[in-house]
Amino acid sequence: MKLSLRNKTIISIALIEAILLIALIFTAVNFMRGSLNEDLVKRSSTIATLFASTTKDAVLTYDLASLETYCSELMNNPDIAYVRIVNNKNQVLAEAGDKSLLARKFLKDEKVELVSDGIFDNFANIKESGHVYGRVELGIDISSINLSVKKIQNWTTFIALIEMLMVALFSFVLGSYLTRQLQGLRIAPKEVSRNIEKGNFNHTKLPVNGNDELAEVTEAFNKLIITLETEHARTEEYQKDLEVFNHTLEEKVKQRTLLLNERNSQLEKSNQELHSMQQQLIHAEKMASIGQLVAGIAHEINNPIGFVSSNLNTLKEYTGTYCELSKQVQKLLAIETVEEKVYGVKS
Repeated sequence: MKLSLRNKTIISIALIEAILLIALIFTAVNFMRGSLNEDLVKRSSTIATLFASTTKDAVLTYDLASLETYCSELMNNPDIAYVRIVNNKNQVLAEAGDKSLLARKFLKDEKVELVSDGIFDNFANIKESGHVYGRVELGIDISSINLSVKKIQNWTTFIALIEMLMVALFSFVLGSYLTRQLQGLRIAPKEVSRNIEKGNFNHTKLPVNGNDELAEVTEAFNKLIITLETEHARTEEYQKDLEVFNHTLEEKVKQRTLLLNERNSQLEKSNQELHSMQQQLIHAEKMASIGQLVAGIAHEINNPIGFVSSNLNTLKEYTGTYCELSKQVQKLLAIETVEEKVYGVKS
């Protein structure tokens, strides 16, 4: 849940006021209760002491009728629940008041806060010359005191609630007054943001009321709007200059692109010519290599052919000689064969 600054202010002041009022109520009630309890203790002690002094002579003389009269007269006092006079042997000499309270065992109450039955019990010794002859026991009803404390607590709580309501109302009025200018500061940035998105910086300045911190913040916001308008105008000028520069740059890029295309065409043509020349050089080198190979092969072939052709005549002479010898040998072999046939003797 999102809380506004006004609601936060109201809640914070109300919480602080509530804490302070609770502490004040607690302190005031405790102080009032402590004062009433202290007064009650003093009152009970005073009444018991005075009544012990009043009944001392009657106790010493055992004047029981006077003691009964004294007890009845004491019961006319408000808030006295019972009274009892006992001697030093704890024998009851006279008593008056609520029978149920008189029938119970007497126990002195030290503090009012510890009383559980609504009766504060106290006593005073009946002394004479330092000797105790008896004591006066009495009980005081503290219901009226508790009722008074409760009324005080209720009234202080009621007053605290009324004060908290008044503080909340005052906080609401004060918060509305303080946050009225903050409301304008909260709405203005949203309007400025929408105007910036639309490209419009014609924003109405916020009114400055007073000389406090909110007025200073409002003045600072107005100065910020003026600065934003100036920066926006400057940015628009830069944008226009940038658009002109971009247009000029595009023209330059187109011219450079055309020039680069021409240079690229020239380079491609030169590359083709170089490639053609390279192919021709490669072909020439291949032909030269083939010529060298053919010359080497021809040289290797011509050497044995020359050797053979130069020795053919000699070979013819040797062949003619060998043919002649062969003929002579065949003739000789034919003559020998004939002789063997004729003479039957091998030579």
